[in-house]
Order: sequence, then C-alpha cells, then structure tokens
Amino acid sequence: MIRALLQNDLKLVFRDRMLFLLFGMMLLAAVGLRFGLPALDQSLASAGVLPSATNPLRLRDFYPLIVSFLVAWQGAQAPGVVMAFLLIDEREDRTLVALRVTPLLMRHYALYRVTLPFVSAVFFALLLGLIAGQVLPRALPPAAFLTVSLSSAFAAPVLMLLLAAVSADKVQGLAFTKFVGLASLLVFVGWFSSEPLQWALGVIFPPLLSCRALWLAMEGHPGWWHSALAAAGIQLCWLWLLLRRFERSL
Repeated sequence: MIRALLQNDLKLVFRDRMLFLLFGMMLLAAVGLRFGLPALDQSLASAGVLPSATNPLRLRDFYPLIVSFLVAWQGAQAPGVVMAFLLIDEREDRTLVALRVTPLLMRHYALYRVTLPFVSAVFFALLLGLIAGQVLPRALPPAAFLTVSLSSAFAAPVLMLLLAAVSADKVQGLAFTKFVGLASLLVFVGWFSSEPLQWALGVIFPPLLSCRALWLAMEGHPGWWHSALAAAGIQLCWLWLLLRRFERSL
C-alpha cells in the first residue's frame, strides 16, 4: 500500500510541471549560490559597493545568512508546498473518500503523509547544504549540520498540513504561499536583531531558530543545539495539533 501511494505521488508530481519545477528550482538555487556568490562578492567589492566608504562589510560576511536560509528553510518549504498541493489534489479528486474502503488505516495514511515531506526535507537540506555550503568561510560541523537538517525538516509537514487546512483549492494554496514567503523574511530580521528578539521571533517563525543554530555552529558557539532543539520542539507542537485536525477531517 505504501508503494502504491508513493507511485501515485510521483505520478502527480511529474504530471504537474509546477510541482516538478519547485524541486528543480531549489537545486538551481544551490548551484547558483555555489558559483554565483563568490563572483558577485568580487564584483561588488571591485565596484566599491560592498565594502564601501560607509560600510566595511563584504557580501561574503552574509554567506551564513544566505546559505542557512536556503538549507534550513527553503529545503523544507519546497517539499512542504509540493506535498500540500498533492494533498489538496487528493481532496478535490475525492481520493481520501476512496481510501476509506481500502485496508489502509486512516491513521497509517496520516503518518505516511507526515513522514514523506519530513524525509524529503532532510534529504534536501543535506543536499543543498553540501552544494551551497562550499562558499562558507568554514565548513559546517557534521553533527550540527545533521542535527539542524533534522530540526528544520519538521517545518515541511507543518507547512503541508497548514496549507491544506486553510486552502480550499490549489489557487488558494498558491495565494497562501505568498504569505509564507513574507513570513520567511523574519529570518533576515532575526539576523540583524539581538538575541532576546531572535528568540521571540523564533517562537513566531520556528525556522528562524534552525537558521540561528547554523549561524552559531559556524561561529563555533557551543550553544547552537539549544536553538535547534527549540525549533524542533515548537514545530512538533504545531505538528501534533495540525495532525489531530487532519485525522479528524479524514
């Protein structure tokens, strides 16, 4: 039954070019950062933009922010959005109604729906980190890299269930993804904020704490795992609430 569900999901992804392109865009973004950021940094420095007479910082000083945003948030956002659209498709096609007459238990189906985006997000975070992370001034510690990848991956099933809960169809789903994009700007706000405000913003948008864990790990700060653990805990609470709601709707 799991094999049949996976085959159906892959068929839907490859049939819908938009969903397929979402995954492709993530890989292109990682490759672009890997080869484009150093060239852009050199160009801005040669033009006297970064650094400038009033700003001593170079673009390379913001590499941790850019890479962490791609790895700890975008790596989870893409699987979350894709799986949300698949779930909306199944609801519109009344596939969920048809599943009720199969031997598959609805609780097992819900577990499958949550596990798939989580595993996909872990894979994407590791892949994107290995590609784009090569521009970082120092390599990410393997333990921190793996821990943050697992921590940030919980955002994928949370986003999937949230979009599916508030969207009546894929058009509304696309509209709500714009609000998600606006919320992701909190990561950049957090970069320029002090520590107390970072924690407050992290409660509102937990992926910020996953990004913060990477920033601290790159600096060699021993407390990076506090942010990763907090991000995982907050997102697990959201996941539990949304999963209960999803199970009641089946």
